[in-house]
Parts: sequence; C-alpha cells; structure tokens
Amino acid sequence: MTVTVDAPTQEIPMQQRPQPKVVSYLTLVALPTAVSCARSLTYVTLQDWKLPHLIDAASKVMDELVTMAVETTGTPDAPALHTSTMLSYIQARLMLLDDGRLIVEVVDQGSERPPEGWQFYYLRGGGKAVWHDIQTTTVSGLPRRVPSQRPAQPTDEVIRDPEVLRLVREGLEKL
Repeated sequence: MTVTVDAPTQEIPMQQRPQPKVVSYLTLVALPTAVSCARSLTYVTLQDWKLPHLIDAASKVMDELVTMAVETTGTPDAPALHTSTMLSYIQARLMLLDDGRLIVEVVDQGSERPPEGWQFYYLRGGGKAVWHDIQTTTVSGLPRRVPSQRPAQPTDEVIRDPEVLRLVREGLEKL
C-alpha cells in the first residue's frame, strides 16, 4: 500500500528528521515467506516511485531486516490453520524523504537490540523499528545534491578517484 503524505504546513527546524513524501508498507505474518513478500513490495514500490536503480540495494537491506525480524519474533514453520498458535506480525516500510533519502524499515514485536550497525528505535506500545537509509541518486547515476546548511569552502584538493571521475564523465555525457 502506498500513501502520499502532504507536506507539512509549518516550517520544521533543520535538526529534526526530514518528513516522508510518500510511504509504502505491508503488514506480514512473521514467517520465512515474509522475506519474498517484502522483496516484492520493494520492487513494485521503487518501480512506481521511478527509482528502479535502487531496487538491488533496497532489496538487500529489506531481506536482511525482514529475516532478522522473523528470526527474533516469528514462528519457525508455517502453523497449521487449525492450531491456536499466536502469530507475530511485522511491517515492512519504504519511505521516500523530502531530502532525497530512501528509508527501508521493518517493525517487529521483539525487544532485543539488533546487531551492531543497524539504526533502530523502540515503540511506545512495545516492539521496535529497525531501519537503514539509502541515498538516492539522479537518473544519470550521480548522487543527488543535498543542500548544506553552510556555504562550501574552496579547496585545493584534486579528485583522483577513477570511479568518481568515471561517474562524473558518464553523467555529463547523458546530459
């Protein structure tokens, strides 16, 4: 499900987290099959948002987050429909922020901290959200510019990274 979020009507201080422009989410039972469903959500959403170049990176992040959520809160095997097994739910989310970042987030009912390197927060009603942000790029493959709060300072440094120079050249050729 994709939800369009209206831009805030009042100015938000720069220190606060940017607001999402659009959000796409899917609530799933915490079973191993949830991984492929979340991957499908990622593919369809990023195609719809005209960000197909982010599908591979976002899918890898989503796979890892959903796998962790299923392992910590889910049922190892699919329960029979006639059993009274309490099922745990997770929610896979994609958020495109107004500053150009893509947030891949999974909410689960667990309370244990995720492995080192993942950003997370606990929810008031219990559970946690684990997330990772991905910097979007322009159609040419160059990084999207994010306005700085302070003016750039001149530098005498010369960029000699062949990969960066190749991306710049390819981006300019596409203009």
